[in-house]
Amino acid sequence: MVIKQERFDKYAIITAEGRLEVNYFDEFKIIIDELVAAGLKNIIIDCKDLFFISSAGLRVIIMTLKEMQKVQGRLMFAALHDNIRSVFVITGYAQLLEIYETTEDAVQSIQN
Repeated sequence: MVIKQERFDKYAIITAEGRLEVNYFDEFKIIIDELVAAGLKNIIIDCKDLFFISSAGLRVIIMTLKEMQKVQGRLMFAALHDNIRSVFVITGYAQLLEIYETTEDAVQSIQN
């Protein structure tokens, strides 16, 4: 998995490529923790190149969501593939998360 990040004034975009599995749990969590520590309260996860998410990946999402709620922040997901969207629906995560069709839509929601 490749994890990239871009920081902007009001938000950060994390691009996750490949498979979010247990091997990348720590790396993903560290990136999120650093963004929150830097005061970024809006984090967008761009999933256009994410094709699989394991139970460990789901766990880091819930941990991140709780952390963002503590700082009155937002965790948004964009450009989900059908299989990732299905996992979110089946697990009930779709009701907990902000999901956008595109990264641009997520950015627009911040700017409004």
